[in-house]
Amino acid sequence: MDIKDINRKIRHLQRDFGDTIFVLQNKGLKYFQRVWLAALLIVFVPYKFFYQSMDSRISSLEMRIKTARATNKYAKTYNDAMENLLVVERRLPPASKGTGWLSDISISSLKDENITPDSVSSVHQVQSGKLIKESISVDFQAKFPEIFSWLYKIEHDHYLIHVDSLQIKKKGLDENKVHCTLSTLIQAGSGGNS
Repeated sequence: MDIKDINRKIRHLQRDFGDTIFVLQNKGLKYFQRVWLAALLIVFVPYKFFYQSMDSRISSLEMRIKTARATNKYAKTYNDAMENLLVVERRLPPASKGTGWLSDISISSLKDENITPDSVSSVHQVQSGKLIKESISVDFQAKFPEIFSWLYKIEHDHYLIHVDSLQIKKKGLDENKVHCTLSTLIQAGSGGNS
């Protein structure tokens, strides 16, 4: 494009601008009301019905994509946690076992080791949500290998039993005085699967 073309275009724009000013001075703004209204409608209608609706759809789609990405990011963690929870729930004794179950299992496991308990406390229960924590205290005297074997059986029982505390005091050459607190969790109101 050379200088002559640029000058020609500038003169053409000046002439068009002069014609527009002349028409506006002679006819007034009222003469162009319909044209301005039509021009605004041509701009407004597509903006309102296409651009804004598409913008809200795009925002909705972006939110769904973010949600899907977050779900995908944490899905494995969630599935692993759910699987671990199910494993633990399968090891919880059902409510149908009754409140004497923890006492019975501790006494029978002591008898399996030829240990006679000195005392077994009554069951103490604390409910938290859908779970009930039951705990008992057991006192007995035994040799260390017997204590170890008993603890192993308690910890590896089919149902989950936790040794909350264990106190061992030496009594004589071979004997030990043991005070142990055991606990378990029971699903409140669960059915009778064993």
